[in-house]
Amino acid sequence: MSVKRESENWLPSTSYVVLGLLSFGTRLTGYEIRQWALESTRFFWAAPAMSQIYRELERLQTRGLVDERDDSGEHDRARKTFGLTPSGLAELQRWVNGAPFEPPTIRHAAAFRLFVGHVGDRARLIELVEEHQAWASEMLTDLGQIHDDLRAGTAAGDDTFRYAEMVAQWGLTFYGGDEQASNDALARLEDDR
Repeated sequence: MSVKRESENWLPSTSYVVLGLLSFGTRLTGYEIRQWALESTRFFWAAPAMSQIYRELERLQTRGLVDERDDSGEHDRARKTFGLTPSGLAELQRWVNGAPFEPPTIRHAAAFRLFVGHVGDRARLIELVEEHQAWASEMLTDLGQIHDDLRAGTAAGDDTFRYAEMVAQWGLTFYGGDEQASNDALARLEDDR
């Protein structure tokens, strides 16, 4: 399957992450965008660095896709917030509705280290897979709480995060599979002793 990005004039992916986080209707600072990404998108999209966020905010502002407002009056220090403009919403909708499918990029270090485990120490491989299993379990716990919160909001009639709840469910399935794969690999590694 080939992926065609050159047929349209698409922005960098980080721009769409910023537009997407602003699409929920709250004005945010660059720092708040980063924090929200760390709390939410980290389960399926690596949170961009602060430098990337500010670079994208500048790009988006230059294109008229976000606006900047000085909200310092409410705080002791300078505070600039950003919001989605109608053009920004239109660009986000164009991307959601028109961008071609992009397969996810997977960089699974634990799986690769196990793949070349024939050159490693079996005891260390077991530790590595146990660490990965514990990480997957932690991700399930964290994401489970977010999923429950999103589901409660949706059940109360707030459809703003309805699709985010679907992604949280997708993530639970994904990390559940990763946890199960770790358990399966551990059983096989321990049987080989």
